[in-house]
Amino acid sequence: MRHSRLIEENLLISTALSIATLIVVLGAFFLIAGRHEIRNMRRQAEATADEIADILSEPLYNIDDEQAARIAAALIASGRIASLRLESTVSGLVFERRAETPPRWIRAQDRRIERGELHLGDLRVAVSEREIRETLALYVLVSGLLAAATILVNATANLLFIRKRVRRAFADLDEGIRRINGGSLGYEIPSSGYRDLDSLIVSFNRMSRSVEASNAQLSTLNAELEERVTERTAELRTALDEQDKLRERLVEAAKLSVLGRLSTGMAHEINTPLGAIVSSDGYLIEFIENEYRSQLEFFAGLPATDRAAYERILAIGIAGNRGLSVSMAAAAERRSFADALGAAGVPDGAAIADELADLSLHGELRAVVEALSSSGRPLEIARRVAAVITAYRMARVIEEAGGKAAAVVSALRSHIGTSQDEPSAVDVHEEIRKSLTLMHGAIKYGVESRTELAPGRPMALAVGFDRVLVNLTRNAAQAMGFKGVLTIRTEIKGDLVIVSVIDTGTGVPPELADEIWKPFFTTKGNGEGLGLGLDICRKLVARSGGRIYFDSEPGNTAFHVELPRLDEA
Repeated sequence: MRHSRLIEENLLISTALSIATLIVVLGAFFLIAGRHEIRNMRRQAEATADEIADILSEPLYNIDDEQAARIAAALIASGRIASLRLESTVSGLVFERRAETPPRWIRAQDRRIERGELHLGDLRVAVSEREIRETLALYVLVSGLLAAATILVNATANLLFIRKRVRRAFADLDEGIRRINGGSLGYEIPSSGYRDLDSLIVSFNRMSRSVEASNAQLSTLNAELEERVTERTAELRTALDEQDKLRERLVEAAKLSVLGRLSTGMAHEINTPLGAIVSSDGYLIEFIENEYRSQLEFFAGLPATDRAAYERILAIGIAGNRGLSVSMAAAAERRSFADALGAAGVPDGAAIADELADLSLHGELRAVVEALSSSGRPLEIARRVAAVITAYRMARVIEEAGGKAAAVVSALRSHIGTSQDEPSAVDVHEEIRKSLTLMHGAIKYGVESRTELAPGRPMALAVGFDRVLVNLTRNAAQAMGFKGVLTIRTEIKGDLVIVSVIDTGTGVPPELADEIWKPFFTTKGNGEGLGLGLDICRKLVARSGGRIYFDSEPGNTAFHVELPRLDEA
């Protein structure tokens, strides 16, 4: 019953208060009496140490170590002494007996044993603490008995008196609550005669009447509410449908915004290789129109020795320009080349060096000098070969620039392709390469991009992974103010491929750790974003069956994308 639990609680509170009071009183008594007892024992220990020093002075003075040891042993046997160490200045250690347990309250006493001004020895003695322990044990026993008696008296008094009084006082209230709970809302609970309890009974009676009156109103309002809920539900469903459509349009607008920003960089990325192609193509046209025929006639008229020199130098030049890793020769290299030609007896060494020094022949200069030294027309051969090698280099420039333009177009076409509804297999490293190609125009001037890729060719299951990478890369560059180090790292952990985009920007403040994922939240300036990038990334990664998260501190912010791993291609 409710009042039974109340009685038990009152009993526990009353008993606890009594015990707490008793513990405080007994604790104070125990502390005062114990401290008094310990002070007495310490004074006795000091007096005992003085007495023992006087007793032992005689045998030590007579150098009777055996008698001194017997006295010390007798003191130990008396039980009052716990430990004793006696050392003679003449004989050394005479007696030592250590206590089984170190003293706790009464520290050991040290005494110099002297006779007159003569130092006979040293004494260290510790008295037994048995009396203190026995006294404290007696205090504890008495305290326990008093506590037990107090608990028993309180429990008896509470059970005999409080339980009956509370039961009588709460009987009518308990009965009234059961009736009201059963539906008799008009039932009046009689007063108990206790003012504080009667105020509660009045509140119950007033509440039952109020509930009875409200039930009638609720029955009427319930029908109206059901009708209104139905109407509002239909309106809410319509509003949610409109919100979903609006969000889809905003996502598409964000994608178009990204593509618009990318297109600016793409124009520059494509114009640069196209400019190189036009320039190189102009040289090739001029070479074919003005030089090609004379080259054939010149080559046909060469004797065998000069033809061999021509072919050898041309082969060296073509091999040196295959990779387009062309470097301009320094003035010292030109002079060294001219000196080598002069030492080999080749005329016009300086002019030949000017023609051939910048054509990537540095690693084969000895072979070039040998070829020209056997020729009768070295300067003309050098000029003719230089023209052909330059034409070959222009062709390689066109090939390289065309490849770069094609890569940019391929990456852009992949990015703006039809969005996937279902996850599909993607080559993670290839997607990273395409994304960096797309973002190259935006980051190449102030951002140093690095890749730390896991071995092999990891494949993953993903939806719109290229859009995720472009968004994270652009966010990282903007967070650094387009000046810093951007690192893209991949690693394999079990069935996951983890791609991390790391920047050296100012980081994400802890208070914004949850806000940055919300749609339309942005820390960028006007015109730099709608605040949908990370929301889109999270949804695309979720549709891929993965997760995206980040850790950040100033100078090191890393966004991690976990995707389901597939077998490598």
